[in-house]
Amino acid sequence: MEDDPQLTEARNEADTILSALDRALKSPSWKQLHGEEQSKIAAARDRLIMITQGHDMAAIRDAIHVLDLATRSFAELMMGAAVQAIRGEN
Repeated sequence: MEDDPQLTEARNEADTILSALDRALKSPSWKQLHGEEQSKIAAARDRLIMITQGHDMAAIRDAIHVLDLATRSFAELMMGAAVQAIRGEN
């Protein structure tokens, strides 16, 4: 069975997001998050990985959204660290 192009696109988007998250988890900002926030992100990541194995494009999009919400404070920490690095405020 050939996948719908939109399903393929959703899976590709999920893969891109997951790859970026894997790289981000190596940043010092990850250690600044509380264990609960780290667990929430890990659960959302694991859910997205599982959902992308299926054929429900809407579920994939929903899981991407949930991961986006879970990573917002992490993204803010990373952006703050990047701005400080640019300014030389290490």
